Amino acid sequence: MKTISGLIKCSFFVIAAISIAASCDSGRSSSTLRLVDSLAEDNPDSAYNILYSMTTFDLSSEEDVAYYDMLMSYVLSRFVVNTDSVALKRSITYYADTDNKSMLQRCWLYMGMIRLRQGASPDDVECDLIRAARLIDDVRDSVMAMRIYEHLAMLNMKQHDTINALRYARMLNTISAGIVSNEWRMRGNNAMALAMRLAGRRDSMLTYVAKAEQCIPDSFVPGMNNVYNKIAFMQMHIGHGDMRFAKKMLNVSLYGGSDWRSLNLLADLYLKTGREKDAFSLVNVLMSSDNAKSNVWLYNSLSEYYAAKGQFKEAYIMKCRRDSAFTVVNRLVNASFATDLWQKYDQEVVRRFARRKMTMIVFVCFVVITSVLSAFVVSGRRLRKRAAQISALKNDLLQMQIRINKIKEDGDKTIKEKTEVLKTIIGEKQAAITELSGKLSVSKDELKDYLSRFEEIEHGLHYLYSVMRNENISQLNKSERESLIECYRVIDMTFVHRIEKLEGSKLTIQEKLFCVLRNMGKDENIIKYMLGLSDEAYRKTRSRALNKLRNDKETIDIADKIK
Repeated sequence: MKTISGLIKCSFFVIAAISIAASCDSGRSSSTLRLVDSLAEDNPDSAYNILYSMTTFDLSSEEDVAYYDMLMSYVLSRFVVNTDSVALKRSITYYADTDNKSMLQRCWLYMGMIRLRQGASPDDVECDLIRAARLIDDVRDSVMAMRIYEHLAMLNMKQHDTINALRYARMLNTISAGIVSNEWRMRGNNAMALAMRLAGRRDSMLTYVAKAEQCIPDSFVPGMNNVYNKIAFMQMHIGHGDMRFAKKMLNVSLYGGSDWRSLNLLADLYLKTGREKDAFSLVNVLMSSDNAKSNVWLYNSLSEYYAAKGQFKEAYIMKCRRDSAFTVVNRLVNASFATDLWQKYDQEVVRRFARRKMTMIVFVCFVVITSVLSAFVVSGRRLRKRAAQISALKNDLLQMQIRINKIKEDGDKTIKEKTEVLKTIIGEKQAAITELSGKLSVSKDELKDYLSRFEEIEHGLHYLYSVMRNENISQLNKSERESLIECYRVIDMTFVHRIEKLEGSKLTIQEKLFCVLRNMGKDENIIKYMLGLSDEAYRKTRSRALNKLRNDKETIDIADKIK
């Protein structure tokens, strides 16, 4: 028994050592990839160098492989136009299967950016970006949401879709207004300015340009040059932007230190604003530096410049030089290395995971055997103690079963008897409740009718009092006059009943009121005053009422009385 206990302790130590070694290896690769992720946006050169130095042996899990594929695809897209998207698609599949919405959102955003650089159709690019936008509510990452809305706004501006451009620009500006970062508030106002310019609202555009200028820091902020350059590029190449604002952004960027990107944009700005002499002077200086990436940009700007002027031969020459410079850039970046590495993933990862699977099987078998031995040792100690308890409990269980059966029979009999009694009582009470409910419903209807009559009579008494005082009642509306007649019904029910039950043409409210006033003994002048009638209106009302009363033999006496 002691030998078995010692074996179990040694097994636990071996398992702990294997777990610690695996976690250390996984942690090292994950921390390296997180470092690359932090550098990918602002320092892609350093990020690429770190990724270039890694191999498949540095990636210890499928999650690290997917993370590496996503980062390498994004970093390469910053340098190479035709970036292979196969690796990024593998990352999308992995993160969709594992329901990692945060990383899946980033993958769809990067896929849209890569396809945009490859020259894919705007609909395909927008489809990828919208897939990323649908995950905003689940991920709740403000920076990622602003990046997505910015790309969607710019894409719709290029397609001259004013409605969607304004919609996404407003979403971007709304989120950026709620954060402290001057960078994103500037980018949000810049997007709104471009969208307003596309919509033809120049005053609004100038307002948002002024808001963007207010976000420029008073002192130099490291890393903001990329933001200034990006805003200047948007103003110059998306629609008809504000060249003055673009020039100011480039001046601020150059104030913090000149780099080839800012100078290239400045040369492009000179070409677009008609300052060819300054532009070509700056182009000659930049080309003398022999920077392949800068040359690609310059040749592209010159190609667009010559094409706009109709000099297509020079434009084609510049385009060919740009493609030649692209070859140099691709060679410097060594994009083929990444492609080869991705092609080796399938074989290498399969072999590695096969070895890992075999190791896992051995490990699981070892754990199972150890667990069985442990269970055997522990259970052996308890079996003898519980054997006696089990035999004693069997007798107790038999006695308890007999008592339970007897109690069950007695309980069933009692329940049946009580149930019958309760059913009888419930039936009687239910019948009584039904009868009372019917009486209560009838009483409610009668009370409601009485209250309605009382309310009419109450209002009619007020108007009857005015009649008794010979006051003008011509301002009363139809319902108020009916209330007055209803009140008079209480005084002379027979009279009101007879004039309402005429055969043939019925009396109008005005004619009924005339009859009531005449029956009350009011003379002609008082009735004219009270009803606000002219002589002609009084004569017509009197004539119509008498004719209708005489047409019914039952009311001829009333006609003779009120004549």
